[in-house]
Amino acid sequence: MRVLLADDEPEIVGLIEDTLSELGHEVATAGDGIAALETLVTSGPIDVLVTDVMMPRMRGDELARRARASRPALPIVVISGNLTPSLADELRAALRGRLAILAKPFTMGALVDEIDRVTGHGRARPALANAAAA
Repeated sequence: MRVLLADDEPEIVGLIEDTLSELGHEVATAGDGIAALETLVTSGPIDVLVTDVMMPRMRGDELARRARASRPALPIVVISGNLTPSLADELRAALRGRLAILAKPFTMGALVDEIDRVTGHGRARPALANAAAA
């Protein structure tokens, strides 16, 4: 599965990228929403977008809206340590369908479970360490 990961925190990107790569996923990364949109346009098929909310140049909520506008069936996982209940409700309303919202910190197992759920690719996987993204 091809995953596009948009987050501006190198430690979190590294942890998520390592985890997903170990599970056999191909991971493309972007440090902000504009770079992620460019990747969506130029990189070929992406199976799921995983995006933080607070990023420079373009926030993840705007990225998610634009990505869904251009690819209506794209599964999206929003990850954030600063997501307000009102923004979460707004995202759920705007991005109906294959959407998951995870509050930081979360375990890698929880992230993988949400990716599997929104993509419909549930599968057996090795036990993941309880590493958490902060």
